[in-house]
Amino acid sequence: MSKPLEGVRVVELAMWAYVPSAAAVLADWGAEVIKVESPQGDPIRGLVNAGVGPMDGITFTWEIFNRNKSGIALDLTNPQAREILYQLVDQADVFVTSLLPPVRTKLGVDLDQIRARNPGIIYAAGTGQGAGGPEADRGGYDSITFWSRGSISASVTPADYPRPVGMPAGAFGDSISGMALAGGISAALVRKARTGETSVVDGSLLGTAMWAMQMGIVGAAVAQASPAGPAAAAPTVANPLVSNYKLAGCSSHASPLAALRCGSGLPRLRLA
Repeated sequence: MSKPLEGVRVVELAMWAYVPSAAAVLADWGAEVIKVESPQGDPIRGLVNAGVGPMDGITFTWEIFNRNKSGIALDLTNPQAREILYQLVDQADVFVTSLLPPVRTKLGVDLDQIRARNPGIIYAAGTGQGAGGPEADRGGYDSITFWSRGSISASVTPADYPRPVGMPAGAFGDSISGMALAGGISAALVRKARTGETSVVDGSLLGTAMWAMQMGIVGAAVAQASPAGPAAAAPTVANPLVSNYKLAGCSSHASPLAALRCGSGLPRLRLA
């Protein structure tokens, strides 16, 4: 069975989880993804997560976000290495990066520099705060930019809790934002296939968080008030159809894996 992005070539110049997760989705959908790392490697290769670090040279977090990809290490401060990257770009449909604008220019991979080699390429970038505004050149991480600044932590932290509630899993905001960025790139590929016009795709951790929290953010603005606290703190159930209930035999303190198993009997929707 063929996949929707078969025949599409993607060059990824990114690290950690946000943009690599987007490229992993594109690879899952059939694209050929070539990941470019520095000679030192993507820093996530050395990440210790949930007490699990590199084992036998393998880091599970790196494997998750870089599955189904080819890879090459290039020192882009070297003109010869940069030329190798440009040769990859010559034959690519998409260039996607997590580097901030000043670094892109320094390494010769900003929009104008990449388009000089391949005018029709789709140029995509995933950053902390987005491509516009005074913070466009500042970095971001999902626990800070997506979860905390995006108001998600505040919305799930009870008023009497001693500290802000953290993300339920590592790279939680990165993974969700990566899916959104992959969708934007796919839309750009559809546009090019239909019109011949190329696109620039910009995604951000903060933008994805604000999209996910739009009902609370917009509702608070309309009501000219602070959003309500966590739903779990409400003394009454306003609508039993959208409340939370504990299933028989399931612990409220189950691990994520146990919770998945506990809910395995729930009905599923299968898309043909």
